[in-house]
Amino acid sequence: MNLLRMRRFLLTVNVCLVIPLILNAQGKKENYTAVIQPSEVTLNVGESQLFTAFLQDKDGNRKDTTFTWAIQGKAIGTLDSQGLFTAIQSGRSKVEASAGKLKASSTVIVPGDDKGKGLHITVSPQDTVVAPGKTIQFIAVLTDSGGNQIDTTFSWSSDSEIGVVDDSTGLFTAGFVKDQGFVWATAGNITGKGHVVVRDTLLTDSSAVDTSLQLIILPSDTVITPGSQLRMQAYLEDTLGIRTLVQAEWKVLANRVGTMTTDGLFSAEALGTCLVRAKVQGYTAHTRIYIANAEQIAVLDSAKFRIKDRNGNQIGNLKRLAEKEVLKISGLPFPLNVLNGAELALPPGSLEEEVTIDVALPDVHEIVNDSTVTFLESILNGIAFHVYIGDSLVERYDFPEPVELVLPYKPELLDELGLTVDDLWIFFYSDSAGFDSTGLTDVVVDTAENKIYALVHHFSQIVIAPKNLCTCLTDDDITNIPSGVSEIQLPASPQLYANYPNPFNPETTIRFYVPGTLNGEVTLSVYNLLGQEVKRLHQGTLQAGYHTARWNGTNEMGKEVSSGVYICRMEAGKTIQNKRMILMR
Repeated sequence: MNLLRMRRFLLTVNVCLVIPLILNAQGKKENYTAVIQPSEVTLNVGESQLFTAFLQDKDGNRKDTTFTWAIQGKAIGTLDSQGLFTAIQSGRSKVEASAGKLKASSTVIVPGDDKGKGLHITVSPQDTVVAPGKTIQFIAVLTDSGGNQIDTTFSWSSDSEIGVVDDSTGLFTAGFVKDQGFVWATAGNITGKGHVVVRDTLLTDSSAVDTSLQLIILPSDTVITPGSQLRMQAYLEDTLGIRTLVQAEWKVLANRVGTMTTDGLFSAEALGTCLVRAKVQGYTAHTRIYIANAEQIAVLDSAKFRIKDRNGNQIGNLKRLAEKEVLKISGLPFPLNVLNGAELALPPGSLEEEVTIDVALPDVHEIVNDSTVTFLESILNGIAFHVYIGDSLVERYDFPEPVELVLPYKPELLDELGLTVDDLWIFFYSDSAGFDSTGLTDVVVDTAENKIYALVHHFSQIVIAPKNLCTCLTDDDITNIPSGVSEIQLPASPQLYANYPNPFNPETTIRFYVPGTLNGEVTLSVYNLLGQEVKRLHQGTLQAGYHTARWNGTNEMGKEVSSGVYICRMEAGKTIQNKRMILMR
């Protein structure tokens, strides 16, 4: 063999001898093998296991390096970049750690027969509008069928035409093409989604506000005493709960028992419940201020509430609501779902005994084909309250202080009935009396949220209907109305009740009772504190029963009188009764 051929042979032999030292067929690198711990694990749904991996030589010496983690086979859980595995459904799978071409795997067993059924991912916000180029933080929560939250990690993705989302944090950046699509959160083989609309979100357009933000008022639903002041502040809050203080337009909407400045300083002037609204361009929020005396605040009573279905069966658990708390109705099944969005607020002093109140649909509803709820006589919505003292039903329950009711309405029904929001009002309804607004005061129609607010002085069936279905009373209109109670419960002597609202502006309703045993004239008049008669509301005979009159704050000449305390005086037979009324201009 000549010298040239020998050199070629030696070069070839040397190359062949080096290759086994780098990588052999058993996956050894420099005589190292990949090891994963634990090699097998059994977990329950919701439990986690942190896997570790390292390289080990034939003598057992350990060498740390960086590994890539992956799930092989069925995705029965989630696995992050550090090797943390969380089981989210039953099954069998493998967790694999790899460093280059060296790999090791561990078997994961999650016992059970649910196969992941009942697990659900909720993405927040679920439906949002975002401007091109803007960012929004999405959050995902994994829950089981019992509503228990399971801690896990999520991988994020989005429809490419609407923008990009960080695959580990859920931070979404909108693209510059105005379109709509979804942001997806995935855990194992379970996914959830949030709907995204990319468009210009001009705050001056209330139909195009960023729904990932909401306006909140702090403090909310607060109790204060007459003569005190309260500073209200408005915040825009995002999906992470981060709040930004904003300058709002403030307004007292109902039961004006106090005043508010343009910068949100409320001054309480009289007892009662006050509805306050904050508005920031396209955003609106409401809160209640209860003005109560120290005795009312010190002792707060409560009532029990039961939601009843069309068969009279109770839905859900018995709820106990204390004074200054709000019963919010939501999540009810068909046909009670028409009540979702209704609220009932109990101000301090509105309860004076233990009562149980059943909440149901009014009698004036019909169910069509087990799929649609309709109401009679152009009624848009309604609710029925049945009050029990012990086991005894009280046909008409009067509150010492009025409660606040909020009822939703569907704006699409207005077009079907040929109505506008200006046509809407709220009434008591019964087959015998028809539509009656007596005892419903400080009515506010909120067109932004499609709800009607009102102070309610007694309970029975309450409906939303057109104004023209009821003839409103004037100062001189005295109307006999059904009492709604049995003859045994009727008062034996004439009775003059407290006017409502009180304080009032511009008018108040005065209610009184005339017994059947009374023969003679009834005189109802308004006096000032000097004993001078300001206006005579009624003089003449009346049939037995309950009656109402209204005073609009004017004298006999029709001129408005000044703010102050006035006396309502009723003379019926030998009975003379007086009630104080406060007029606040």
